[in-house]
This record gives sequence, structure tokens and C-alpha cells, in this order.
Amino acid sequence: MGYVKIDIYDKNEPFVATAIHAGSLIPEIYREYYLPVAEEFYKEEDPGTENLVSVFPNRITVRRSRFAVDLNRFWKESLYKEPLQNWYFDRIWKKSPDTKIKEEASSYYDTYYKNLEKVVSELLSQHKKIIVMDIHSFNYRGPHEGNKDRQNTDIVLASQFAKDEEDLVFLKKFKENLSLKFDQNKKIKVSENTFFKGGYHSQFLKEKFGDRVIPFAIEFRKFYMDEGSKEINFPLLQKMSRDLRKISMTTMKEVGF
Repeated sequence: MGYVKIDIYDKNEPFVATAIHAGSLIPEIYREYYLPVAEEFYKEEDPGTENLVSVFPNRITVRRSRFAVDLNRFWKESLYKEPLQNWYFDRIWKKSPDTKIKEEASSYYDTYYKNLEKVVSELLSQHKKIIVMDIHSFNYRGPHEGNKDRQNTDIVLASQFAKDEEDLVFLKKFKENLSLKFDQNKKIKVSENTFFKGGYHSQFLKEKFGDRVIPFAIEFRKFYMDEGSKEINFPLLQKMSRDLRKISMTTMKEVGF
């Protein structure tokens, strides 16, 4: 899959990090279907999350834009329907996706989830249980200027599909460590299942593998970049990556994973 990069470098580590909204690539056959607003899709993508997963030896990075199939939604919702709510733009389609687009989209979507299932199954052949953390970012400027929750939250832990006892033990300690040890020269405010609760990616894993997988998402406020210009503070992002890796491994050790 040219749009998805799968790296499994350490099968002894029962942890996978994914960045399924990191990409901005649009297949050529889609371009004639979009309005000119497509030039601003980056405002609703998650640039920089590919850097956050890069420090994990087992990782999946999606290079394709969520606007050309959102892998975090059910198939029927993966090609966005208008109007879009509370985004920088409410319309994206110049003409509705036809059979050609839907067939391409379906193939891409199915192939991704088959590969995800394969990766997880291979790791579970060596481990009793694994963790899959899906990394995202959220906007707080533009249409969200007046949203107090977004303004006052740095990280959202989206864990609605992680319900088993071992899941809850891990996530409780992980959230605690994020609050105390994720040092960006200020006190980090972490919420759980507030304006993000977790998408289809986590749901798929729980339904497919049950209590053998702890699936959750983590959403970072885009304090590491300028939403409008896409300019990223890479030194800060590198430090965030190191902190996230350290906290993830420390938490696993603390809960006896």
C-alpha cells in the first residue's frame, strides 16, 4: 500500500502506535471532485502526528488524507457527507463521489483493515495482550475559538472502547503519567472522553480481538503548530515524541504489562 507505511521493528514489544490522520496525499482521481477548499484540507488533518509515532518501533503511518477516506469512521461514513459540522469549511465536494471513487475508496479501506488485522494477529502470536495507541491532534483556533473545552485541554484520552479491567488499569496510570510527566514547561491538562471518545479504529480492534487488545486514541491540541499556516515547531514536537514514548513504556512497566 503506497499510502500506508507499516513498520514492525520489535516484535518483542507489545505496543503499536498509529497515525491514521497524519497524511495529506490525495489520489489523482479524486481531485476533480473537490472544491478549491481542498487547498486548505491540512487545517483538518493531523500534521505532525507522523513525528509522534516515529519514536515507536512498531508503527503505522497513513500518508493519505482523511478527505480521501477517513479510516477512523465506519465504511459508510468514510467519504464525508455535507455539511461538515464545526470545521474550517462545511463543503468539500464539487460533485458527489461516483462509483469509480467509491470502488477505489472501498478497496483502500478494506486493504488497510486487513493489514491492521494481520499486524495485530502477528504480535498476538507472541504476546498475551498488546496495546494499540492511535495518535491524533485537534484544532482550537478558527471555528473553535469560543470552545472552552478545547481552549482549556491539552490532551484528550479517547478510551470508550477500552473497557476491560486490565484496560482501565493501564489507562488510569497512563493518564496520571501524562498529567505529571508530559513536561512542556507548563502543567498539562488531560481530559478523558470529553469532546473525543474514540473512533472506528479502536472499535474495530476491540470487536475483532476482544480483551487481547487495549485500543485507545490520544488527541493533542495543536499547540505545537500554527493551524492557519501549517508551520510546526519541530523542536517542541521532537520533545513531545520523546515524552510520549517514555510515558508509554514507563506505564507498561508500572502496571506489570
